[in-house]
Amino acid sequence: MRAKISVIGAGNVGKEVALWCALKELGDIVLWNRTAETAIGNALDIMETGPIVGFDAKVIGTGDLNETKKSDIIVLTAGMPRKPGQTREQLVEINSAIVYPLIKKLAKLSPKSIIIIITNPLDAMAYLAYKASKFSRNKIIGMAGVLDSSRFSAFVSKELKVSIKDTESLTLGSHGEEMVPLPRFSTVNSIPLSDLLKKDKIKAIVEHTKKAGEEIIRLLGTNASISTGAAASRLIETILHDEREILPCSVYLDGEYGIHDLFIGVPVILGASGVEKIVELKLNDSELKDLHRAAESIRKITAIAKKAV
Repeated sequence: MRAKISVIGAGNVGKEVALWCALKELGDIVLWNRTAETAIGNALDIMETGPIVGFDAKVIGTGDLNETKKSDIIVLTAGMPRKPGQTREQLVEINSAIVYPLIKKLAKLSPKSIIIIITNPLDAMAYLAYKASKFSRNKIIGMAGVLDSSRFSAFVSKELKVSIKDTESLTLGSHGEEMVPLPRFSTVNSIPLSDLLKKDKIKAIVEHTKKAGEEIIRLLGTNASISTGAAASRLIETILHDEREILPCSVYLDGEYGIHDLFIGVPVILGASGVEKIVELKLNDSELKDLHRAAESIRKITAIAKKAV
């Protein structure tokens, strides 16, 4: 029996999540949007791609949340996208009012689901989803680190003019300005980054990675969608196939890394039950300080989100 994947929000990001899931045949997909016509139209567009590229996944569009009942995976993209010049703090109140009631309804319809959050500010929205759903913490995952780490790898590959397949990068912290790229844990075909690039080049790539999301918003006038959809599909694939891959995700910490009652990006083992284990890296003092700085930034935004609901 095929898995059921519900994508909530059929805008640019939502339709890309649905498309990547269909291309990989990860399951049958329900694409929901408040404006049903948008969901139905995008679902048809994806379905009509099937005969061309050869996937059999079923994709339906709807404006009825009941169609998501008994989902295995729920991906939340609903909410307002960040506009050029807009901070994540400015966005939090708007999207909190959208996310909290939606998750409450979705959790009742699919009590055994795993929920993946993409809506920004991602870490704060994951926290609201955790509280609204009342699910165990392993069932709520913020999709951030996979995308941020991919950006880091892409910039390393471009700078070194090497195959992108050889690059492995890691970012922790927030999905935003307080992101914590970790050059010490990043390699090219197992060769440490520090052996291949000078410190100033590494620093420049780190700063580029931190601002990569803003760069796309400035150029396109809206959030990245293709890479976001691909990153989400990788999480879904890892969970549904029970691959137990170590990936950076925003998850609820309760003492790990000395952080309590907060969603923040750290490496985790993902499997069939969601977050199987939080991996605690041996960070040096500087890295741990940066992670805690990111945590405080996220805590402030999360406090705004909690007040908004």
